[in-house]
Amino acid sequence: MTTVPNSVPDEVRCDHLILLVGGNPLPNYVAARILGKQGGTVHLVHTQKTYRIAQRLAGQLKRPPENSQLAGEFKITFVQVSEDNPSDIFDKVKALAGQRDGRVGLNYTGGNRPMSVHAYSAVAAASRDPLFSYLDAGRLEMLVHDANRTLRRFRADPLLNMSLETLLRLQGLVNNNKNDSNNNVNNQSNTSGTTPLQPKLAAALADLHSTDKGLSDWEDWRKNGSDGWTKLPKNQPGLEKVEKALEELCNGDPTPDKVAQLLGHSELRSTAKWWTSEWLENYTFDKLLSAIDGRDDTHDAQMGLRRKRIDHGNRDFELDVVVMRRYQLFVFSCIVSNDAQACKRHLTEAYVRARQAGGDEARVGLVCVYKYPEALQEEIASDLDAAGKIRVFGQKHLIPLAERIKEWLDNQP
Repeated sequence: MTTVPNSVPDEVRCDHLILLVGGNPLPNYVAARILGKQGGTVHLVHTQKTYRIAQRLAGQLKRPPENSQLAGEFKITFVQVSEDNPSDIFDKVKALAGQRDGRVGLNYTGGNRPMSVHAYSAVAAASRDPLFSYLDAGRLEMLVHDANRTLRRFRADPLLNMSLETLLRLQGLVNNNKNDSNNNVNNQSNTSGTTPLQPKLAAALADLHSTDKGLSDWEDWRKNGSDGWTKLPKNQPGLEKVEKALEELCNGDPTPDKVAQLLGHSELRSTAKWWTSEWLENYTFDKLLSAIDGRDDTHDAQMGLRRKRIDHGNRDFELDVVVMRRYQLFVFSCIVSNDAQACKRHLTEAYVRARQAGGDEARVGLVCVYKYPEALQEEIASDLDAAGKIRVFGQKHLIPLAERIKEWLDNQP
């Protein structure tokens, strides 16, 4: 076995690269950019069910590559096979791989198991010197071997800093603009944010929620002192840091109208959602920005990401906080709760959505106020078979959240 450090040797690039299109097109995109040749041909083998995914993949591969070391200007072909007919898969892929000028390669990461098995056999039978490859979602490594199973492996992620927009379009997640289409690649969404709202006030609330007493003091004021979110706390025991943050925010004279306007509303009653949940999203986003400051492997941090799933009736799709690490999506989901079952449901939903957006490569962090985050993380990782893919940040992590996020990113493969 040969290990290649952070580079793509010419001998693993293919003139004709066959990709099996499944539900997650991300590995196909990575493989094409890394293993394809500039101006070469990419053959997309798909089923009737995955044709739209293949179309989206082709649309993104026609765009310029992320850097000059990656391949582009592809010629792209589509080959439809029957997902449950071995002979159809074998015969069509064999015809595709045979009589080709230049080297033929098959990346078998995508597609279902029958497609992978029969396509592999077909390429091996049809091509004199084929290359086979697989993208390991856990280690972020590309494994390439010839017909004799001589293996090369190298890290794929340092080679490709994929934009968040490219990833979302691959997965059929488009913005809410009615004029948006897969071909309108310059139309950026304005439904997500890149600046946290009132981070100092959010930090004061995080400090309050970092202790059981603070939780109790805040809950008592919410129920008995806020008068349906029409009043601000003043001279409330335990809420001194929140009151101080409000005074600094309003230049020493906090009023319900001023605070409402600073939170983007016309009246304080309308800000209830911010006080009960959105402050944690803003706090998490602020700490994420601190954690990634100065890093060269992270980009496109956003909060309040909202899209439509075009393959599922334009259903709404939301993620609280996201950041890209090269071509890997990290999602942070936030819930102001210390109830284990509520936190578990929230993380489970976030895990499903993260995989819909980022595939098997996605990672998910839950930010909550639960007292035993390690136990909750272990339980959910076992239930979802997601060891190494999730992280729970609990009550004790609120104050040092930036450090814990940085630690999580640093400890990834």
